[in-house]
Amino acid sequence: MNKWQQRRAQLSNDGAQRVLTAKQFLGKEGAIAYLTPQQLFSFNDHAREEDVDHFANVIELGKQFRMTGCQKPKAPDKGGNKYVWPVFNRNGNVDGGKVLNIGNLYQFINDLYDRKFTIGFTYDDLIEEAEQV
Repeated sequence: MNKWQQRRAQLSNDGAQRVLTAKQFLGKEGAIAYLTPQQLFSFNDHAREEDVDHFANVIELGKQFRMTGCQKPKAPDKGGNKYVWPVFNRNGNVDGGKVLNIGNLYQFINDLYDRKFTIGFTYDDLIEEAEQV
């Protein structure tokens, strides 16, 4: 294994993998908010149902499987939105989902790919946490 592969394989400085919580994702704890509660509510209430389902699926895939890449289509989707399509290795099969370019979701996908954390929540957990004042 070369030094770059070793660096990619390193989980954190102390060897323990960090678990990203719903509070951290929403910016209630930590330095960065991938989505604010207001952005999450706007997405949940106004995005196409298919887009919400895709994002919920990406969260589930990210909890269980390793992200192996990300496709960035050149053209926007039917609604005119820019998006990426993270790809996961699902026990030898390829799976993924659409993630719209809102808030800091592209950074979330990059950090997930770089294995800076594992996902410790579901989409439902995000909604419940965002509703907490």
